[in-house]
Amino acid sequence: MKDFNANNTYAICFLSLISVKEDPFDQSEQITQLLYGEEVEIIKEKQNWFYIRTVLGKTEGWILKNQVRISNKHSNHTDKPKIWLYSMDFISLVSLDENNIEKKMILLGSILNNCTVLKETYQGKNKLWNSSFNKQKIESYSNKYLGVPYLYGGQSIFGIDSLGLCQMIYRFLGIDLPRHWQGQKDAGEQVDISDIEIGDLVFFKSSDSYGRETLHSGMVYNAQYMAVIHSYGQVRLDSLSSEGLFDIDTKQKLFDLDYIIRIEKNKG
Repeated sequence: MKDFNANNTYAICFLSLISVKEDPFDQSEQITQLLYGEEVEIIKEKQNWFYIRTVLGKTEGWILKNQVRISNKHSNHTDKPKIWLYSMDFISLVSLDENNIEKKMILLGSILNNCTVLKETYQGKNKLWNSSFNKQKIESYSNKYLGVPYLYGGQSIFGIDSLGLCQMIYRFLGIDLPRHWQGQKDAGEQVDISDIEIGDLVFFKSSDSYGRETLHSGMVYNAQYMAVIHSYGQVRLDSLSSEGLFDIDTKQKLFDLDYIIRIEKNKG
């Protein structure tokens, strides 16, 4: 097993979407995904796998070697962009040659800063520099994910979980949230439900008849109507109260409220 720590080796995801695994084998649990253009630091390798740390979110896990491209440009990484350029089309294309004959699909949230490094050209229409921390845009960003299927560890319009959903929306606002539950809980300051604002992160807990605990999270979508966006079967809106999260249609209680966190720009 080769250790890369001393070399500060970085790589770029050049495919539309790839899986980051807990262990280095195909059947291992997916812990997150990488979208096109995302950068990772390679920590070590084992056979066909790299153990990596994502530049955004600092998540560690295993990826297949042949799904990323080593980037000499970022070997020192002092020139890492602090402002990222995102594709905001649901699906768009990048061309792989000068004649625009060979093309590849990329997804909402793909990072375009590295198109030049990959020698590819973005063919989409809608782009976003994440330099504006404007929470009033959360509703429009969230709407792009409504109806997306739930997928544990998912990060895209083909499947996403609540942690990934919150992380992606805050990326568009210029905030780099961690990918794990505790990390997001520690990313801001606790607020009372009487003082909620759009964009507040909401954390829930529930226990079944055997005492097994279920953790869940979401984001305040509309403070006036106490609406929370989260991934539960699919990305959807449900109702928040001091008692917990309730199905907006059936009024059935889904989860008990744990606490609410406010994210500010200086926490990113």
